[in-house]
Amino acid sequence: MIEINRASVKPGGLMICIFIFFIVNLSSAALSDTYELSEGDLVAIQLNAHSQSKWQDIIEQYDAPFHAYYDQTDDIVVIQVYGTKDRIDAAKDMIDQVRKLLVNDFIPYLKNIHEIDMNTNDIRMIYCNRTEEGMRKILIWEHGKFKFPINE
Repeated sequence: MIEINRASVKPGGLMICIFIFFIVNLSSAALSDTYELSEGDLVAIQLNAHSQSKWQDIIEQYDAPFHAYYDQTDDIVVIQVYGTKDRIDAAKDMIDQVRKLLVNDFIPYLKNIHEIDMNTNDIRMIYCNRTEEGMRKILIWEHGKFKFPINE
């Protein structure tokens, strides 16, 4: 069962509860099962919702939608950018655009609304060329550096 203490719900928190309901509802677990959400999960959910509501023009302009998720193993939020460029400089430009949005808009939002302190070192960005079969990873940005070539 998901328990909500209304006194502790911050603005925007209801949206998270709705997301949690749908996540739990789609799983094979019973709706009455408890689901624990980590701060990393919360950040990824909020980033996906925030990007769709506030950054849609930029996403459409660059034709590069993205999806965020929390990687529990590495304790980092991963943003996969699905672009159509196969040149490294174009991939870098798109990652730089997303990074600016994070620094100027999303990270302050997290601090003000959810009291979560994070910085770009808590994020890994992966640029994938969605025109290639299998969406080939072109570039990774992590800890302030670009990684190319990608050795997996």
